[in-house]
Amino acid sequence: MPMLALNEVPAVIYVSRDFEKPGSEAAYQPIEEEGRAICIKLRCQHPYLGLESLSVPHEALFLNLLLSDAEMREVKAGYDANPTLLAALDTIRQRKAGVVTASQEFVARARPDLSVTASWHMGCARFFVIAFTKPAVKIAGSVFDGDNGLRMVVRHECVRERADAAAREMGASANLFAVRAYWSMPDPSWRAADPVFWSLAAEP
Repeated sequence: MPMLALNEVPAVIYVSRDFEKPGSEAAYQPIEEEGRAICIKLRCQHPYLGLESLSVPHEALFLNLLLSDAEMREVKAGYDANPTLLAALDTIRQRKAGVVTASQEFVARARPDLSVTASWHMGCARFFVIAFTKPAVKIAGSVFDGDNGLRMVVRHECVRERADAAAREMGASANLFAVRAYWSMPDPSWRAADPVFWSLAAEP
């Protein structure tokens, strides 16, 4: 499959959100790390990015960055053709049920016509500031409309201080996330751009 360039805004993002129960962070982390190990061992169909919120409400966020709906369909077909992987991932979902209050999965599609000061570069992205809002709310960033009726506005930064400033600018609906290498299955281009950071995502 064609690869998304480091500085290319994805056309489609498959989003998975876990809202962790207060105080459950220590119990959640090893479950998700095991899920990542399963994805590597049983060959998940696509790289994904794992994020953990640094502000409240506390949540874990997983993003599959895709070139098109056609690529998303191809990835889904690959998962459907791997029942062993699907069964293993289902056990992870069952284990997480005790430490999360809710989970969501949805597809968000880029709205370049609405994006203001949008930029994207996975070579240095270490912090993401993401607002989930109703479509009527206008916030500067890369805009994606979800098939669940929510709008997702995304900005990312290389350093914490600039991420904090972006979070203040985006307002109360924004949440600050750190990229977690040990929750991610990185694309080879991400590894090549920053091998030191992504060494934390070494294969188990």
